[in-house]
Amino acid sequence: MGSTGEPDRKRRHFSSISPTAAAADAAATAKKQPFLPISEDKKLDIAVLQYQNQKLIQKLEAQKVEYFSLENKFSQLKQTQQPFDLTLAVVNKSLDKLVNDLESFSICTRDSTSERDSKHMLVMDDGVLSTSKDAFLSRLTQTGATENSSMHDCTNRMKVDGETATEKTKNILCNVVAATDNLWYLKDELSAEILKELPEDGSCRQKTSHNLVKEVKKLRMEFSDLHLKHKSLARELQRRQDIHVKNKAEMKHLRDELEVTLTELEENNCNLASLKAQRDAAKGAFFPVLNLRNKQGAGDRVRDKQKDLHDMESSLKELMLHRTNLHIG
Repeated sequence: MGSTGEPDRKRRHFSSISPTAAAADAAATAKKQPFLPISEDKKLDIAVLQYQNQKLIQKLEAQKVEYFSLENKFSQLKQTQQPFDLTLAVVNKSLDKLVNDLESFSICTRDSTSERDSKHMLVMDDGVLSTSKDAFLSRLTQTGATENSSMHDCTNRMKVDGETATEKTKNILCNVVAATDNLWYLKDELSAEILKELPEDGSCRQKTSHNLVKEVKKLRMEFSDLHLKHKSLARELQRRQDIHVKNKAEMKHLRDELEVTLTELEENNCNLASLKAQRDAAKGAFFPVLNLRNKQGAGDRVRDKQKDLHDMESSLKELMLHRTNLHIG
């Protein structure tokens, strides 16, 4: 019995001191355990934040340079546009004066020739127009010479004045064609009268007729030259107006680009401020003793930071490529 009770007492003694000894051993082991994982995780977080900050600063500097470049380009375009605006105003003023002068002159010419050819004008008043006049007006309409280019302009003023200018142009052309027809008819009558008064000498009559035909051809060629000059002026005016519209569209595109760039700069500033706050918080943060779960969470944070860094680098490359394509285009 005594031998049996002694082992039992020893077992109870050992069982009673075993938890305390285990706790003491665990505490000693914890004190002896180094804090290298905490320090390494902290250093890794700081390094990642510094790298992200450096990349964001570089991106911000690049966008600042691009912003100043776009602003300079926009200023240059505005300075380049100013002479075009002045030239367009002078051209519009000169064109209005030219149209008014042509209209008054064509009316005077038509009235002066109609007095010599009342019979021909009576036929025209009845609504029977000559085939040559119809063909000429039809040709001018098809080639676009009678179409006032201001109808295609984007400004409100020229849209309002387009119908008036077009009506004036049509009146001028009708008056010029009527005066030309009257002159041609008058020349035909004069030629017939002169041929009647000429002697029966065939050579003299043939020579005179030949001279008259040459004179008529010359006048008609001069009239065709005037028509070509009118078409050339109309094309030049349309070209200048197209340039003006193109410059306005480019200025609008640059303005939109500047707004997008400013928005991106504001977003980058916010991100940079947030990252700086996180970095400052990380510097003053207290890291507890890591167990297995804390180590796994630190690894997840490192992977998340690396993924964010990779996404930011990809976004930066895409943005720079997009800006390069815009400059090349």
